[in-house]
Amino acid sequence: MSDIAIIEHNLYGLYRLIASSPVTRLFHGRGFCYFRNPDRIWPEMIYFPEPSSVEPIQLLDELVAMAREGQLPPWCLPSNLYTSKAFVSELRRRSFYEGFWTGMAWSTQPTQPIAIPHLACREIVAESDLSHWLDIVGPHLLGKDATDTHLFRYLFHQDETQFFLGYENGRPVGAAMLFHENAVTGMYFLVTHPDHRKKGVGRLMVNHLQWQTWEKNTGIMVLQATKEGLSLYDRTGFRRVAPISMFNLLHSDLPVPESTENP
Repeated sequence: MSDIAIIEHNLYGLYRLIASSPVTRLFHGRGFCYFRNPDRIWPEMIYFPEPSSVEPIQLLDELVAMAREGQLPPWCLPSNLYTSKAFVSELRRRSFYEGFWTGMAWSTQPTQPIAIPHLACREIVAESDLSHWLDIVGPHLLGKDATDTHLFRYLFHQDETQFFLGYENGRPVGAAMLFHENAVTGMYFLVTHPDHRKKGVGRLMVNHLQWQTWEKNTGIMVLQATKEGLSLYDRTGFRRVAPISMFNLLHSDLPVPESTENP
C-alpha cells in the first residue's frame, strides 16, 4: 500500500470511530460520506472513501446545492486516491480553499528517548485528567466552540486511542492523541500551549509517541502537518508524502492559495 493510501485509510478509520459515537452520525452518498452532529459541533464534513461513478461536475453541483440548502456540511475533503482530478480542479476553481496540510509518514526506529530538564510526556490514564487535554486542544488548536467534550470523552474510552499530555515543571502544556488501526498509528491533535513553545515540548512529545508506536509494533506512524509543524516533523524523521486539502463549498468568490502542489 502506498504512503498516501496508508495516511488516508488511517484518517478514514478515525472518522469511522468518531461516527460510532453517540453524538455523531455517518451518512453515505454516491462515492462520498459525511458527518452530521446534532449540535453542529466539529467535525461535520464530506469526504471520499471510495470512487464515484457520478460525472465530477454533476457531483459537485449536487453537493454545492445540498450544502446551500443545509442538507450537507460545507466542508469538503477530497481524497488523493479516489477523487477524480476533474472534481478537484473544479473545486479549486469554484471554492474557497480553506485548509492545506501535508500528509507525512514515519516508519524507522526512533532515536534514543529524549530527556529534557523539567519536561515530560505521559499517557492519560484517568478521565479526570482529560480536562487538561481539552483545555489545551480546545482553545489552541480546534477553537473552543468547535471542541465537543462528549466526543473526546467517548474517544478516550476506545481501545484504538491513547491520549497524552506534555508537561513543563509538572504543569500540562502540550497534548496529543494516537489512533491505532491495522498496524498503523495516526498522530492527531498535537499542540503546545503558545506560552510554552520553542522549549522542546513538541519534540519531546513526538519522540515519546514514536516510541509508543514502535513498542506497540505498529511500525508506521502517519499525520497531517500544518505549515507551522512541518519543520518539527522533518527533524523527527517524517517523510512528506502529499498535500491534503479541505474546501468550503459555500465560499466561491475568494482566491485559491498558490501552494497546492506536493511539497
